Amino acid sequence: MILVNIMNSQDSVYQKLGYVNRGGTNYDVKDYKFPLYDYKKALEYEDSNEIIMNMVSHMYFATGDKDSGCYYYKKSLQFGKTDFSSEITQYCDSTTTILSK
Repeated sequence: MILVNIMNSQDSVYQKLGYVNRGGTNYDVKDYKFPLYDYKKALEYEDSNEIIMNMVSHMYFATGDKDSGCYYYKKSLQFGKTDFSSEITQYCDSTTTILSK
């Protein structure tokens, strides 16, 4: 029983990393729709990961959905992320975004 739990835990880590890696590859070729999906799937495995939230925020900005980008920007701030692009910081700090998605 313990071995099964360890295996499931390791599988989720690998799945999360797979989504992050695939998202990064698609981001590099400027195909922003797919990395957004992949990064959000990675958050399903670790929903308090501020680095992945940062990636989701950037993808929303890249696709033009700045309000959703600000939601993930502000959420990642709650978990300790502090370094963002100046475009995101300036836009989100000057608007009101409710953290209730």
